[in-house]
Amino acid sequence: MSTDLSWLAQLRDIHPAPPLDEGRLTALSLLLVLLALLPLLIRVRQWRRRRAWLRHWQAATWPERHAALRRLTASRWPDLATQPTPAWLAALETRCGARLSGWAPEWDRWIYGALPVPPSAAQAIEAALPRLLAACPAPLRWQP
Repeated sequence: MSTDLSWLAQLRDIHPAPPLDEGRLTALSLLLVLLALLPLLIRVRQWRRRRAWLRHWQAATWPERHAALRRLTASRWPDLATQPTPAWLAALETRCGARLSGWAPEWDRWIYGALPVPPSAAQAIEAALPRLLAACPAPLRWQP
């Protein structure tokens, strides 16, 4: 029994389909992958900068910490750059809930070395630091 394959001769005139690996399709898929990875890359960069900031924070002296906090908050809220320490701490408490204004009477004495920072105050300030860093989208590089 032989099969009739005469219809195959007519298929020769049909144009072939376009190739599936067009340059536009590859570029579009690469663009979609990059756009999907962009938020992840931004989060990783923020996480690394915050981690480096906290590492430097641990090794810094109290005046260096104060200067770094001033620069950090001035980058987020420029109107706080010129405020005196008690008003600055109160503004930080209202804007990001850092609860630092309770230490305002002793803060300047800690900066100038007239009074050592008690461990309870250091722990409370370090506990408020992540909230402050979260309020400032991208912490600046550490510069004491």
